[in-house]
Amino acid sequence: MYFSYTVYTHSRGGGWAQNVLSETGYPRSSVSGLAVTPAKDGKYKIFVCSTKPATLLPNEQWLEIPAEANAGEVSVLARHYFEGKTSIQVYPGRQQSDVDVTITTVERKGEPPRSPYPPIPSDENVAQRIDFLSNFLIDHTIVNAPGGEKSKEPGHRIPEWYSIVNNVVGKPDKFIGSSSGAGAPDVDYAAGPWKLAPDEALIIQGKFPTKQDCIFANVLLLNKFLQSLDYQHGRKQHYNRAQIKGMGKDGSYTMVLAHADPGAEYNWLDTEGRETGIVFFRYFLSTVEVAQATTKLIKFSEL
Repeated sequence: MYFSYTVYTHSRGGGWAQNVLSETGYPRSSVSGLAVTPAKDGKYKIFVCSTKPATLLPNEQWLEIPAEANAGEVSVLARHYFEGKTSIQVYPGRQQSDVDVTITTVERKGEPPRSPYPPIPSDENVAQRIDFLSNFLIDHTIVNAPGGEKSKEPGHRIPEWYSIVNNVVGKPDKFIGSSSGAGAPDVDYAAGPWKLAPDEALIIQGKFPTKQDCIFANVLLLNKFLQSLDYQHGRKQHYNRAQIKGMGKDGSYTMVLAHADPGAEYNWLDTEGRETGIVFFRYFLSTVEVAQATTKLIKFSEL
């Protein structure tokens, strides 16, 4: 299992995350399970504040947020990844691996207590949420997407781990120091866009590192808004190491990205019939250099 909590700042609500709180703020702006020693009952506590608590117990950690009032929007993203043969999202009732999180707000002296309930909808807060959605859509398409406004600015570079060539997956690399957005700083990513005609398929081959060298590894399909495709209903759009069929002792694998099911013997990545999308690999807390996956575009009938 991998878990972490990371702080991001945004110039506008709902928009693109500029990066982890700051490059110099890491690792204080992100806390992973490696830094946490749970108590005997499995519980841990994370203090989210701008100043470090005077004392911290072994099962407590400090997650730093900006002290400046002009830091913009601040978000905290929690990640919990489990590597099993059955994905959590399709567990009946989702009882086996649910994570119980309790959030307690400590008020500053003199401030009125906050209500434990969300605000009642009003013209103002509904309009704010519409603005957040608008900012999200704009930033993830015409501003920060490949070919967008940011990519045309002098000095802009796309990280090597993200390929801009169709049907090619980039070379795995750490998020921290390589890119902006809401990535996990201690994770190696590798991604690239697919573009398939109705009668085509993409063969993807590579090697996953061992669990001793990498605590969690997987591949999944995303749309251009970086949203997972329809994993809730058991579609074949995600694989971790426990789910790969025919994986070699050295971690080698072969997957088939296609619009139609090639058969039970294949590790099929189901495009849902979408002509385009993103193939996205993650390697959590990897201590080794991960080899770049190779791809081959073929006719589906050639499988």
